[in-house]
Amino acid sequence: MSEYFARAVNIKLNSATKSGRSEVKRFSVRIEIKLKPVVLDPQGKAVLNALGGLGFEEVLDARVGKIVELTMDGESAEDIRHKAGEMCRRLLSNPVIEDSVIEVAEKQDA
Repeated sequence: MSEYFARAVNIKLNSATKSGRSEVKRFSVRIEIKLKPVVLDPQGKAVLNALGGLGFEEVLDARVGKIVELTMDGESAEDIRHKAGEMCRRLLSNPVIEDSVIEVAEKQDA
């Protein structure tokens, strides 16, 4: 990160705090995206068949999804959850066939 950019970000954060707005916090966001239960999962079926072929006969079903992990800055967990939901609707998932579960946690300073 350039020194100019780092100073610009710091100035922006300081002015937001001084102007009476909430302090900007850093959040860890985990989005789990899975096909809806009524949608067939050909990738899950392929995994199930492959596991059976490898001798893992105890596996009865397999469904494959995806996980997206983000680090975001915002004023509240509710605001971040709302923005992550919008990301899911607009880009990350297909709401017609997929369900999304969003987990938000405030990151502690290291």
